[in-house]
Amino acid sequence: MKNTLFITLNFLILFGIGVYLLVYSFTANVEAKTGIPAISGTLIGFSIYSTYVYSKTKIKA
Repeated sequence: MKNTLFITLNFLILFGIGVYLLVYSFTANVEAKTGIPAISGTLIGFSIYSTYVYSKTKIKA
């Protein structure tokens, strides 16, 4: 239950931030848009890492 909640929360956080960045990129200046790929890349990396940790703990249990 705890791991499923963690994955669901992780997905919701990434989805919410993705939507926020999508809306923000349409309303922001060009200078602000340059930081969006770095932020989204960091979030995708965190998502992959947390999924890896989740699968590792699932195999142990």
